[in-house]
Amino acid sequence: GECNSPVNCLWDHWSLWSECTVACGTGGSQLRTRGFNPPASGNGSPCLGPSSEQRICNDHECAIECQVSEWSIYSECTVPCGTGTQSRSRQIMVSPSSGLTCPSLSESLSCNTEACSNSPIPSPQPPSSPCFLSEWTGWTLCTVAGSGACNAFVEGVQTRSRILCDHSESFQSQSCLLDCTISPTASTTVTSSPSPSSTSSGVSPNNHLLEDEAAGVPVWAWIVIG
Repeated sequence: GECNSPVNCLWDHWSLWSECTVACGTGGSQLRTRGFNPPASGNGSPCLGPSSEQRICNDHECAIECQVSEWSIYSECTVPCGTGTQSRSRQIMVSPSSGLTCPSLSESLSCNTEACSNSPIPSPQPPSSPCFLSEWTGWTLCTVAGSGACNAFVEGVQTRSRILCDHSESFQSQSCLLDCTISPTASTTVTSSPSPSSTSSGVSPNNHLLEDEAAGVPVWAWIVIG
């Protein structure tokens, strides 16, 4: 009768794909299945084909996540009172792939929040100057002393020194001029009485030490007897 009529098998819809077995890299797969609706009966035709399918998934290269070090200890507070800050930091150990970010690398918090007293905080004093163990020596001779004709524009140097506490030596120097006197006139005329020892040439064998008024230094001059 009708109860023995054959029923052909029909496939039901495929299920959704399962979650991939890996997030990235290789070896990942996912699966889906389907059942009979209805199954074959009464010499009906069976369902042909697989009841499950599998496929590769997430085979892309894995992204590199940022990796950071442990936190450092907190720094000292920036002020002894009146609310300051102290901070800590950490470093990147593994840089992330492009598009990925790292967590915060620094943190800070408030510290020493108590009010400061009215007493003034002493300001730091500058270091004291080095002491001296000795008095200054006398000035050395000028470097141009006795170096030729008198010239008020010839400048030399003279120095003096003293010993410091750390046994080093401190020096001072100053400019100096040739010590000489420039005569007030442009020339000098010297006369002499005839000498019994005058020679026939009219030149006295006696010479005289004069001052050259143009140069301002002693020179030797012969006196011509008339």
